[in-house]
Amino acid sequence: MSRRSGPGCLELTPDPSWAWDGDDWLNEADRQLVALCGRAEATTSAATVVIAEAGAIPYAVSWSTSRAGLDVLLLFPRSVGEDIPPENALGVVDSGSGTPLTLLSYPRIQSGSNGPRNDSWLKLFGRSRLARESHFEYLPSGPPSASPLSTPRVVEHLVAKALIMRQSLGALKKIKEAVGAQVPEETLDRAQTTYQGLVALAMDRLRRAGGSPDWILDKLESKEWAVSHGFPVARLRDVIYDPGELRLEHFTTAGVLKPVRGSSSMGVKILHTNGASLVSPGSPQGMELEDLRDLEADALRRLSDDAVSRGLLIEDPVLDVEGHPVRVDYKFFFSGDAPVLAMMGERRNGGIYCHWTDPHGVVTHPNPVWTNTHYRHVTEMPKPDAWSDLLDMATDIYRATGFDFTRIDMYLGADGPVFGEVTPSPGNFFFGNGDKLALSTSLDIARKVHAASVSEETH
Repeated sequence: MSRRSGPGCLELTPDPSWAWDGDDWLNEADRQLVALCGRAEATTSAATVVIAEAGAIPYAVSWSTSRAGLDVLLLFPRSVGEDIPPENALGVVDSGSGTPLTLLSYPRIQSGSNGPRNDSWLKLFGRSRLARESHFEYLPSGPPSASPLSTPRVVEHLVAKALIMRQSLGALKKIKEAVGAQVPEETLDRAQTTYQGLVALAMDRLRRAGGSPDWILDKLESKEWAVSHGFPVARLRDVIYDPGELRLEHFTTAGVLKPVRGSSSMGVKILHTNGASLVSPGSPQGMELEDLRDLEADALRRLSDDAVSRGLLIEDPVLDVEGHPVRVDYKFFFSGDAPVLAMMGERRNGGIYCHWTDPHGVVTHPNPVWTNTHYRHVTEMPKPDAWSDLLDMATDIYRATGFDFTRIDMYLGADGPVFGEVTPSPGNFFFGNGDKLALSTSLDIARKVHAASVSEETH
């Protein structure tokens, strides 16, 4: 490891003979940080940036995620097919106590149709406990052989941007912890720099006005809310509080399994029995019941303590006109008093294929927003004849929530649109690349909504 110019920054170039997750390496990294910062408590100091390129990435990840108090982990993956995470990397990240904001920077020449092609590390962080504290950025174009670290201003820009994001995350956490109580103006100002911060401010305004958005975090409560407002929902089949209680009989006919308190599609599956195994529509690969139980238990642990206690629900799938479970869902993004963006997402071949449009189903950009790691493919999909029905119901649902902006998920069944869920903080916008159309458009509208709300409160 060598010291990098600039306070609080370390560039990692470890001895490759060390085990990347071994004590020798971790202790040596601690010693180097102490030498940089000049004090023994350096491993818990603030504003420490760890920088790693190419083969040093596993070393940087293991050390940074195991040491509390390190602010930013700046990674520069190599070209396509290289820098694949070690097999146990996810376990190392999830077992650590450190929560660095992870900024993965990719040369623009590595861009595919849906973000970086070499995104193995990005996918890993998207599945980890740090999923909401990771981000990617394209690097400016340069000679193929050039190193990002050879251009100090590039690193300085990325570090400055990451530290601002780190402050925004801190402000977001304080607003959520306040649960409607007053927070300092400085915290409010910092929160406005991100879409997520503006979402938190909208929820904060709702709580201070006497409302509660907490029902949208719980899929059972969301169903009850939708039914009470006259919106059709999929029929609830069962609630399971222990994944070990899952049985083959739950899926004699196709059923949808999902955590009651979940997000980012973690633990969500459409299954039916095939003899003594379970299969998903369109997938030839079967799954044993014990494997399903283990997968769902793992998904609940990764989500939250609330997710574990609330368990899983099983519901009937929404069926198309031919009686098959629908595989496409429709997501409408609202900001202010109107929809601003829509997405059609289809589950097939183990991935989610997405097609972005304006609210009326018209394509405005091949891929207007870098999505989170669950939406892996961009594809063309036909616009359904019932699009206006979907949009009308989504608009009615949005207005019934009383929120400033959110995402409404819908399904299209044989009898028309069906309520899916309300998402207060759409993961698709989580620290997305700043030059993407949807993020900049929604962020601009969200700021205007926030400014108007503040103006109303002060008069």
